[in-house]
Amino acid sequence: SRASISLRGSVTDAGGSSAVVNGSLVQVGSEILGYRIEEIQTHQVILSKEGKRYSLDDQGNFESP
Repeated sequence: SRASISLRGSVTDAGGSSAVVNGSLVQVGSEILGYRIEEIQTHQVILSKEGKRYSLDDQGNFESP
């Protein structure tokens, strides 16, 4: 499904991982729109909210794994 949250890119290097979600630079542990960033992967991030996990990819797909 589509959501009002979007992934614009992610970077993983020796310094850690970061991603641009809704125009904000986030790291694991960051919170945005009530979602907590759990994992940052090359083309997707894993988020959690109220005990549920979701994946958001750079094509705009947002779903519960």
